[in-house]
Amino acid sequence: MRVQAQFPRIANELFHLWDDPAKLDRFFSDKAFNARGVRKGFPPIIREELLALHIYSLRMRLQRAEKLAVRWREYETAVAQRLQPVPERSS
Repeated sequence: MRVQAQFPRIANELFHLWDDPAKLDRFFSDKAFNARGVRKGFPPIIREELLALHIYSLRMRLQRAEKLAVRWREYETAVAQRLQPVPERSS
């Protein structure tokens, strides 16, 4: 990864923000993909790596959300089955 070699501070910041989606998105928005005014910005290859990391983080979040949705549906189904009235037996 070129980001880690050329911009270790940025790589370290990404590492610390990775598990906080809101802060990670803010990082990508503010630092990685902002015009940055007078500053030079990142070289194109670094911007590509940062974009790839951002896309990867979004895909991982989507996969986690989909798994949670499946678990939630399974839970709802199990609860609904338990709440169904039990048919009375005739003696």
